[in-house]
Amino acid sequence: MSFVRFPGVSAIGNGYPDPGHDGPIRGVFEVPTGSGVHREARDYYRDGPRGLWIPRDGTYTDPPGCQTGGPCRVVMLSGFPGRGAVPAVPAIESVDVHEGWNAGANSVDRLDGDLRTVFQVDIAAAGAVGFAGGHADVGRFDSLSHAFYFDSDPIAGTRRVACMEFGRWMDAPTAYERDAQFELRRVAGQVAFSINGRRVYVSPNLSTGPVLVGAALYLAQDRVL
Repeated sequence: MSFVRFPGVSAIGNGYPDPGHDGPIRGVFEVPTGSGVHREARDYYRDGPRGLWIPRDGTYTDPPGCQTGGPCRVVMLSGFPGRGAVPAVPAIESVDVHEGWNAGANSVDRLDGDLRTVFQVDIAAAGAVGFAGGHADVGRFDSLSHAFYFDSDPIAGTRRVACMEFGRWMDAPTAYERDAQFELRRVAGQVAFSINGRRVYVSPNLSTGPVLVGAALYLAQDRVL
């Protein structure tokens, strides 16, 4: 059952009408039935010094499965037959991939000096992982100063990767295996790109100052491991 509400009447914290009202005031509440919900309306007044709101004397027919009783004429469930069982509905799993450059993450740590990051990916659509000097906007691959960019060949559908700086490919994309390991290593400001331990590119543009590792993803199912 629901508590009594007083529509259109200013109330205090517990839902009672504020002290400026004495009644009668129309109050409504809802009780369950065997097939739905019954909405009951009764007139209420303030009961003297106790400040209780009690239904005004009158002829009220109790809703099915309910009984009015006690000095405060409270409506209670009584002899409620319950409701019939509802057949279970099999669970439905729905995946919303939120297509677009609108997902990603940044590392918690921001490091300076010589450093490296090593990772694997499971990216079917597109994504990028790499260094960012300032705050990398999640989903903005062009905010990464030195990064690997991943997508699929539009004709063959195979996975491919390219070295990227601020959204610009620095070499031609090449195929890679799903379990490939990628590394970005900065030594004395120079950033080297390696795949499975083999160096594939060295950036001519130095990286200086503290950097974080940022990731930008195109589909929700894509992951950085």
